[in-house]
Amino acid sequence: MKSLLVLITLILSLSAFATDRSQINQLLAEKGTSIAAYEIQGMKLVMGERTGGGSVLKFASVEVVFTKDEAILRKDIQNVNLQNGNRLGNLESLQAGGRHIDADQIIGVISK
Repeated sequence: MKSLLVLITLILSLSAFATDRSQINQLLAEKGTSIAAYEIQGMKLVMGERTGGGSVLKFASVEVVFTKDEAILRKDIQNVNLQNGNRLGNLESLQAGGRHIDADQIIGVISK
């Protein structure tokens, strides 16, 4: 019973931090666009993949970067700090709108 309560608590905690397509679409709507608009162009949404399979994506192919609070379009990125390569997994931080965003704040990207 105790382990079941721990499991339920863990699941509820993780779901509170989960970001789904509808939340990403809300962030993109603030920029006047949508996931579908990018998918029509052959791009794809990759979530939580900065250290996984998405880490091999070239940063140059990234069109949108997502934090939990906003969508950052490529044209709004002022500076990118990459360490030892040009892949998403090498990203240390970026500057956008005068703000510093660390790599661990990035929850997903849309890429070519």
